[in-house]
Amino acid sequence: MDKIKILLVDDETLLLESLEIILTLNDMEVIGTAHDGNEALSILQKQECSLALVDLNMKGMGGIELIGRLRKEHPDIRILVLTTFYDDRNITAAISGGADGYLLKDSGKDAILGAIEQ
Repeated sequence: MDKIKILLVDDETLLLESLEIILTLNDMEVIGTAHDGNEALSILQKQECSLALVDLNMKGMGGIELIGRLRKEHPDIRILVLTTFYDDRNITAAISGGADGYLLKDSGKDAILGAIEQ
């Protein structure tokens, strides 16, 4: 089975680095890390991925806008939101915008790995 190729998009460097280590140790491939939506789209011009793990609140292009752009420009990429925001407005905006799943950052490693594998 091919490795899951993942793009990580979050403005917190420590979180990006931690997720990259966890995912790599669990036989997944991180194709890149981005601090905002613009950087994510730039990476996707050069690399392909099967899943984008996206935060909602970032400077520059935030997660909701990025989700919409990914749906239009890269419709085959699965999108999983990983954020601290647990409110109806953000959940509705992310899911109706095209996100395939929604997780909170305090979900824990096993929940995140399980959601990615689904």
